Amino acid sequence: IIYCIASLSYTEVISQNHTKILATKPINDYETLLSNYSFYRISKSILINVKHVHSYDRQNSQVIMKNMEVLDVARRRKSDFLSTILPE
Repeated sequence: IIYCIASLSYTEVISQNHTKILATKPINDYETLLSNYSFYRISKSILINVKHVHSYDRQNSQVIMKNMEVLDVARRRKSDFLSTILPE
């Protein structure tokens, strides 16, 4: 799993082989389920796998994933996210 995106009470799961799976569970369930596997919630509707982060664009507060998808990081989660991905 590269990341998950919430869509109302559904969750779209995007995998490494570019397969999209629409699940009937809310993203909160996946956040709890995947918490031990280096996943981080970057916004209200996006849960990413930190191992698949290619880079971070500080100017635009966006994460570039290894599959070259660009995802926005919420302002409130930005500092905590940066401390998670950047070594001390």
